Amino acid sequence: MTENNVITGIKCEAKNCKHHTANDYCTAGHIQVECKDATTKSETFCKTFEKNENCCN
Repeated sequence: MTENNVITGIKCEAKNCKHHTANDYCTAGHIQVECKDATTKSETFCKTFEKNENCCN
């Protein structure tokens, strides 16, 4: 996907995700954030993450 397909208002720094752009946006059609009982941001995670093909082994 291209920068034209970003989710407005969603910034992402997960550089090894296939939905990540060089300008730190997300190109997934939607996102899903998990951990319904989270009380801090460190207890949440993006279930939409998919490792890109250029990522580490």
